[in-house]
Amino acid sequence: QLHHRLVLTFLICFYSLITNRHWRQQARKEVETRLLREQHFACSAMLKTFYDVVTELDSNLKILSSGRELSCFLNVRLGHSLEGTEFQELLPLEDECLRFLYTMRRPLKQ
Repeated sequence: QLHHRLVLTFLICFYSLITNRHWRQQARKEVETRLLREQHFACSAMLKTFYDVVTELDSNLKILSSGRELSCFLNVRLGHSLEGTEFQELLPLEDECLRFLYTMRRPLKQ
């Protein structure tokens, strides 16, 4: 019976250790997520103080946010959002479009 109690005690301690580790990892992820959101909000707010329109693009260079503001600013498709539109479609000159695509697809320097 002592053997069973030792095994049970060990299993309880092991479960407690694993659960504690999982909770810490989850808490760390939540804190990191919150910090990234706050940093993103702060950067967006700062950019909006300097620029008329700030928009975000996805990895395919499609407009993710501020599509309606960008539409009004550019006087295109008034009243409609440009979200989902490929940004290069809004550039009037082909050389501007090519320069934009080249710049956006170039690897970042670290």
